[in-house]
Amino acid sequence: MSDVHEIADGIYRISSFDGNYAPVEFSQFLIKGEKPLLFHTGSNRRGFSRRRWKR
Repeated sequence: MSDVHEIADGIYRISSFDGNYAPVEFSQFLIKGEKPLLFHTGSNRRGFSRRRWKR
């Protein structure tokens, strides 16, 4: 299940909860603009990830 909240003008927090194995919450931030950015705060090898969409 995911929730989306606008935390500032053009900035959204997408919060997803996974309770299948452990109570874990994942957060992503969507920043709207000329080049939108989706920033995922979960872990990977470097500790963060980010994605840019091309139009």
